[in-house]
Amino acid sequence: MSSLITNASAMTAMQTLAQIGRDLGVTQERISTGKKINTAADNAAYWSIATTMQTDSKALGTIREALSLGAAKIDTAAAAVDYASGIVADIRNKLIAAKEGSVDKAKIQEEIAALQGQLKGLAEGASFSGANWLHVADGGTAPGTQSILSGITRVGGSFETTSISVNTSDFMLVDEGSAANGILSRDRTGTNGTAYSIAGGESDISLSASTTASQLDDMIEAAEGALAGLTSAGSKLGSLQKRISLQDDFLGKMVDIIDQGVSRLVDADMTKESARLAALQVQQQLGIQALQIANANSQN
Repeated sequence: MSSLITNASAMTAMQTLAQIGRDLGVTQERISTGKKINTAADNAAYWSIATTMQTDSKALGTIREALSLGAAKIDTAAAAVDYASGIVADIRNKLIAAKEGSVDKAKIQEEIAALQGQLKGLAEGASFSGANWLHVADGGTAPGTQSILSGITRVGGSFETTSISVNTSDFMLVDEGSAANGILSRDRTGTNGTAYSIAGGESDISLSASTTASQLDDMIEAAEGALAGLTSAGSKLGSLQKRISLQDDFLGKMVDIIDQGVSRLVDADMTKESARLAALQVQQQLGIQALQIANANSQN
C-alpha cells in the first residue's frame, strides 16, 4: 500500500543511514585514537583490566627511577672503595719500604700522611644525592640498613612494593664517632701487640725515627687487614650492582610485556579499521541514494 502520510521506505532508509552513521563514528574514533576501547562503555571488562595494567606500568617506571637512584649510590660507594684499596696498597708498600734501615722514615711519613688525607677526603666526599654510606662524622648517625625500591607485587586488589636491603656497615670506611665500625678507622692489633688504624681512627699509622721493626710489622698487618676489609666490601658492592642491574633489566621487560598486553586489549587493528571505514563510507553513500529514491517514489 502507498501512503502519503507514512513513507515506510524512507523510514527504513533513515534507520539504516543512522546506524551507518553511528558505525562510521565509532570507526573514525578508533582510527583517530588508535584504540578500539576508548571508554568503559566500549568494553567495561577490558577497559578495567587495561586501566589497571597501565597503572602498574607507570608504577614500574617509577620503581625503575628509584632503582636507578639506588644504583647511583651503590656505584659511588663501589668507586670509592676501589680507589681506597689502591691508596691503602700504596701505604702498605711504603711501610714495607720503611723496613730498610737506611731510609728516611720522616720522608715516608710525609707521603703516608698525604695518602691518609686522601683516604679521609675520599670517604667524606663519597656521597650521592646527599647520602654518604662510607663516612659518619663525629656525632653523626650511621646510615645502617638502607632499602632500595626494586619492584611491585599485585595479588588481586592488593598492591605492595618490594625492596633490596643494603647493610651499609659492610662497607663503612670511616666512623669518627665509633672508629671500630670503619674499615679504615678501626684499630687492628698486630702479632707484636701494637694496634693501628689506617685513617680516621685514634691510632692512625705514623712513622718516626724511633719506630721499631716490630711496630712496622704491626702497621703492615694493619694495612693488610684493611685491604682484606676493602676487598670484602668491594665484593659485596659488586654483588649489589649485579643484582640491581638484573632487576632493572627485569623491570624493563615487565613494562614492555604489560604495554604489549594493554595493546592487545585496547589497540585497534588499523588495517581492518581502514577497510571498514572505506566500506562504511560506501554504505553511507548508498544509504543516501536509497533515501532519495524512497522520497522520490513518495513524490511520484
